[in-house]
Amino acid sequence: MFAIIDAQENNLLGSLSIREINRLPDQATATYWVYPDARGRGAAGKAPTAAADWMLSPVRNGGLGLHRLVLVHAVLNTVSCEVAARAGFAFEGTMRDFYVGSPGIWRDSHPHTRPTTDRTG
Repeated sequence: MFAIIDAQENNLLGSLSIREINRLPDQATATYWVYPDARGRGAAGKAPTAAADWMLSPVRNGGLGLHRLVLVHAVLNTVSCEVAARAGFAFEGTMRDFYVGSPGIWRDSHPHTRPTTDRTG
């Protein structure tokens, strides 16, 4: 888990978590959130970009040496779809009934991925 911080004001803007790190097939899932008053400042896009650059870099260069990082968001969250695209994650389709919005309420989700072959870092 990483804090998303405003470097100038040293304020917490949100958080980014890496989960489901699997060495076979060398991939992980990233999730993030930002406080409502921090939205629109670019923090949500910079955090997954920085995480992907680090995680997809070879171990010899200080990275984790993973091949693929996945971001998943609820289909209804169109802003997260835009953030994922700006962060270099390609849209890969729709997963039906994947995201739990609240207990017992399942939502469709969009997976966005960034394999090393797409790395922009």
